[in-house]
Amino acid sequence: GSGGFQGSIEAGTRSQGHVGECEGLSFGEARERDPELHARWLGDYTAPAPDGESFAQVAERVIAAKDQLVQEYSGQTVVVVSHVTPIKTLLQHALTVGPELLFHLHLD
Repeated sequence: GSGGFQGSIEAGTRSQGHVGECEGLSFGEARERDPELHARWLGDYTAPAPDGESFAQVAERVIAAKDQLVQEYSGQTVVVVSHVTPIKTLLQHALTVGPELLFHLHLD
């Protein structure tokens, strides 16, 4: 059996971040398409991906979702499955460090 496991998909926890025009491209392909914009997006927490979200917008969404989960499941064990950017965003928030963490922490 499932051992009492209940799963759900929470609205604010959707994917990595909306990368707009770069969706489906590797970092190398996105860099080749527009090197200046790619560098700005990866170096400025507030700069959005082309037609997408900035890391700051992702953080706002992910932290709001985390706050909702903490409130809804207070005192319970919760497992969250996510992508790299939301995980790094939650680490940044938990450690109370700046957005530089996003650009220096590599997760596989």
